[in-house]
Amino acid sequence: MRAKQLIILLIILGVLSVFAFMAHQSNKPAERPPADSDQAKLFPSLNTDEIASIKIKSLGAETAIARDDTGTWVVPDQDNYPADAQAIQRMLDALDKLDRGSVVSRNPEKQAIYEVDDKLGTEVTILDKNDNELAHFFVGKAVQDFFSTNIRVAGQDEVRLVRQMMSHMFKRPGGDWREKLIFDVDEAKITRYAVTGEEGSALFEKSEQGTWSTIEPADAKEVTPDDIERAPSGLAKLRASGFGEEKDQDKFELDKPKWTITVTTDDGEAYTLKVCGEKSKAQYFVQREGKDTVFYISKYQVDRMTKPLKQALGIEEKKPDKSPKMPAMPPRKPPK
Repeated sequence: MRAKQLIILLIILGVLSVFAFMAHQSNKPAERPPADSDQAKLFPSLNTDEIASIKIKSLGAETAIARDDTGTWVVPDQDNYPADAQAIQRMLDALDKLDRGSVVSRNPEKQAIYEVDDKLGTEVTILDKNDNELAHFFVGKAVQDFFSTNIRVAGQDEVRLVRQMMSHMFKRPGGDWREKLIFDVDEAKITRYAVTGEEGSALFEKSEQGTWSTIEPADAKEVTPDDIERAPSGLAKLRASGFGEEKDQDKFELDKPKWTITVTTDDGEAYTLKVCGEKSKAQYFVQREGKDTVFYISKYQVDRMTKPLKQALGIEEKKPDKSPKMPAMPPRKPPK
């Protein structure tokens, strides 16, 4: 009996193993062609040099970016304001390498699960200069490996898992694609750094050997060399957190800046930033001299750029009190 039971058990285990293997094969993603082949590309005929505009629709909000007559990417509905060039280049590189991936679903009812339907998906339409459609697809949610994304080509039921993290490339809070880079100055060419505020003024200069020193005021306190170096570098590639809006115009205070910061390069070019009103306790509105656009940046960025001034004038920075506060004790009642 024991031998017969063992044989039956082995047969059952064999049958279960076959079913498990078949289930694994049915759920296994389809094999992908080589990544460098045209067969692997989702849009093999797409030439990124022919792209003239990109329309992006996400959660009901729609925006567009386009090349102007000079080939520069701009945001048409923002008075052709320059678009974020680095972000767009990353997008174009991703499109050029976008593979077909593997099919994870063909069921239209599951499109919402992968967030590639009309409501949850980020709809991307790629057009040429004659408004001919070059590509049209929906970017869905990323998977847990953080390196793959669900995508569906418009008009198709197939949901594909592609080998790129694309959600952040096409989806932005508020759909704002404007360039947030305020200055793009070669830090190595900066030779002078000046800060003026309600506290006073200070001027710093870099020698040919690359050493910074305080020129004004004459009775300046000692300034940490690292802080002088960090301050000009903070302005050289200063990037904003966002743009000032009409509803906040009363807070801009552009005519009475708290600090005016200027860097001068070895060829005599000067770049000036005005730090104006507070957007919040952690943010300031700023404006580049000679430009109309109002941005806002973090208090941390401002502190970094104004620290040499405060050190030169001997102004001690207030540090937040992190000591625990004891709750107030109720007054004692007098004994009866």
